[in-house]
Amino acid sequence: MMSNKEIQLFCQDLNIYLMERFNYKTGPATSNIFTIDASRKHFDLYLRFKPATDMWKPDTIVIAKIGFKHTRAGHATDLLKFIVKVSNKYQTNNIGIEGANDSLANFAINMGFENFQGKQWIIDIERLRTRLK
Repeated sequence: MMSNKEIQLFCQDLNIYLMERFNYKTGPATSNIFTIDASRKHFDLYLRFKPATDMWKPDTIVIAKIGFKHTRAGHATDLLKFIVKVSNKYQTNNIGIEGANDSLANFAINMGFENFQGKQWIIDIERLRTRLK
């Protein structure tokens, strides 16, 4: 079972990443027990960190909401690279996408995610690591 400390550490890493990528002076992300919310002018993110649900494997980071002010700028791909980069540190082996609309579903397909249960997508991190090289 995951500790609350772990999600706080992941949230700190995400903040450092987002502050560098989008040039912010303060961290945009805040964490709850299983979720991370990061919303600013340039992006709107909501992640589930190792959710304890039947739908997802317990070693998954789920992208429940993802939006960027500037689309097709490589932000979503770069976010995946960040999640892959920290995956060993947090023992996460999968990335999920929840409730994907058409454009996000196309992105998931291009990245090699597999579809299940309608609008959900999942990929093994090692498989994604190879794709992103």
